[in-house]
Amino acid sequence: MVRLRNGKQTNNIGFPKKFPKECSICFNTLNYENYIQLNCEHIFCPCILAWFNKCLTCPICRSNANGFKGHLSKPLNMPSLFLEKAKRDMKILVAFLTITFFIIYNYILYGKTIQSANLVIDFMLVVSFSFCFGIIRQYI
Repeated sequence: MVRLRNGKQTNNIGFPKKFPKECSICFNTLNYENYIQLNCEHIFCPCILAWFNKCLTCPICRSNANGFKGHLSKPLNMPSLFLEKAKRDMKILVAFLTITFFIIYNYILYGKTIQSANLVIDFMLVVSFSFCFGIIRQYI
């Protein structure tokens, strides 16, 4: 054991004095190959990342989790969680804009007056842009 300047005791590889046997969130067994330690020194398995989607605090002591360290046996693939939803939203967006284009094109081609065609065009553009911005805003 090593005593640090701040008075805390630790061993030379950075683990707390007593490594917990199980995760306090999901109760899975913790090991030295797969853990995340917050700045408050509480240790969890990677399920803590699901907790961070709700709030960025330690679930035990509620201190702000402004940093963490640890070791993961498998790299986190966080972007893949959002990639499928982004692909699905993009397909919906492309389909919606294609339909909007064909409706406007057909209305202009077969519309009786320019004035009524302009009203439909304005309406479809407003609807399509609000739909687009609704999807894009989720990713900003």
